[in-house]
Amino acid sequence: MHTLGELTGGDLAWVYLYPFVFQKIPIPPGKILDLGSNDARFARWLKSQHITQDVISLDIRDIRILGENFIRGTAKHLPFRDNAFTSLVSLFSLPMFCGNNVSEEQIFNEMARVTKAQIIIWPVPLGRWTNQKVLDQSTDSQINSDILKRAKTLTDDRWKAKIVDLSLPGSSYNHLIKALIIDKE
Repeated sequence: MHTLGELTGGDLAWVYLYPFVFQKIPIPPGKILDLGSNDARFARWLKSQHITQDVISLDIRDIRILGENFIRGTAKHLPFRDNAFTSLVSLFSLPMFCGNNVSEEQIFNEMARVTKAQIIIWPVPLGRWTNQKVLDQSTDSQINSDILKRAKTLTDDRWKAKIVDLSLPGSSYNHLIKALIIDKE
């Protein structure tokens, strides 16, 4: 069991990466949807760091965390009105939404529908979104180009995608750790 301030979780050490990641990716002020929230760790981290209290956590499983704004639902049909959130964050969950007759296009349409300003996807599902056969032998610019091409097919002209490369401590695969930020223009 890992503990970070008020944050308690299972064996997944990636909760320790939030401070590193979100130094490089500023979280815009306003209401946030944590899509695929698991046990609302990201929402609890945001609150423990006094970044924001206005977070809704959504997951397909019925996991209610005392004192958290948790909603059970699917990414295929988000149970929110249009533009309900300033930003949407999907951490480690995008690949899990797709499949079983659910396409990435459907998921992105729903993300864009409920979001006013920014979508943050971390990490980017590189194996699905790149044409590179062997990622650890690909150049950074090849990988970035593939990701941006894929993002353009999933969004319309109102959205502009950019990549944030995340050099995390102790990783030998820093060129493979990327976040996709999609801003509404």
